[in-house]
Amino acid sequence: MLTVRALPAGHGDCLWLEYGTAKSVQRVLIDGGTTGTYSLLRQAVENLPERERWFELVVVTHIDIDHVDGIVAMFEDEKRPCRVGDVWFNGFPHLPEEHETFGPVSGERLSRALTEQEQRWNSGIPYGGAIMISAKGPLPSVSLSGGLRLTVLSPGQRQLRRLRPNWAKIVRDADLDPTITAGSPTAIAGWESFGPIDIPRLADTASTPDKAVANGSSIALLAEYGGGDDSQSVLLAADAHADVLEESIARLRAERGVDCLRVGLFKLPHHGSQGNMSRRILEQVECHTYLFSTNGAYFGHPDREAVARVIKYGGERPRLIFNYRTDHNRIWDDTELMNQCDYSVQYPEGELSGIEVLVQ
Repeated sequence: MLTVRALPAGHGDCLWLEYGTAKSVQRVLIDGGTTGTYSLLRQAVENLPERERWFELVVVTHIDIDHVDGIVAMFEDEKRPCRVGDVWFNGFPHLPEEHETFGPVSGERLSRALTEQEQRWNSGIPYGGAIMISAKGPLPSVSLSGGLRLTVLSPGQRQLRRLRPNWAKIVRDADLDPTITAGSPTAIAGWESFGPIDIPRLADTASTPDKAVANGSSIALLAEYGGGDDSQSVLLAADAHADVLEESIARLRAERGVDCLRVGLFKLPHHGSQGNMSRRILEQVECHTYLFSTNGAYFGHPDREAVARVIKYGGERPRLIFNYRTDHNRIWDDTELMNQCDYSVQYPEGELSGIEVLVQ
């Protein structure tokens, strides 16, 4: 059994993975959404039997506020309701350089909390090495004690190195500097639908690749549980850059000697941004279920071009799953368009319920 629950995390990600058997369920948390997500995450944890309030691993994919702030809130909570085995998070100490071991913002909250609590961090105490891929050789792969296998697809050393000189600014922009009053992104202007949706044209519209430094540092993973015909897998793309995902998937296909990487669920990169979702990624992956995690509040994600690429190049009758129903994504819930382009959609039942997917 492998399920993925996308909590309502605003414009960000908070993904709760469960795997194992009915008698032995293990959990991994990928990101924590914005600060407001933590109350929902805490409630979800407290709904578990007390003996099960534990995450085998918490992954903080990168420093953007819509991924990290909920995790910061969790580790700063003096009454945190859960235990955590390991945390994967590339902080300033993991950015490639020959010297200087601590971040330029002295009070950087997440790193401080992990260190003060002697939390296992990148498989070490106070911290282990960076979670990253090398330029050559097999992609790093780790099997957790609960049986989940994680293969790292992003970032590379180049992406982490680019983050280093920008760290101070990014940390402050992410509201992680306790000396600066926390702020929030400015909401985008109103969004409107202009004319009918032309999926073939949108799918092949050229897009400017995402070059955001913080996004490039994202930890992207392939999570696999079980083996043989019973194997279940999820591609967790965080906000990773398209070119890095393209090359890593190609490397993994070569390592395994397969024409396509078969996955049961694909969590789209950067909430369905057209600059992160390429045709080449989709054509290397065999998948029929695609998850978009965002309410579109700040950046209007998912972009129409990215959704159209999934519909056109994402296999036979792709299934689009959204963890919100919003003005940005309800346009895809169109019977005529679904019949014409042969896809299906799924939305959550309630505004704050999120959505859970059993991975096939």
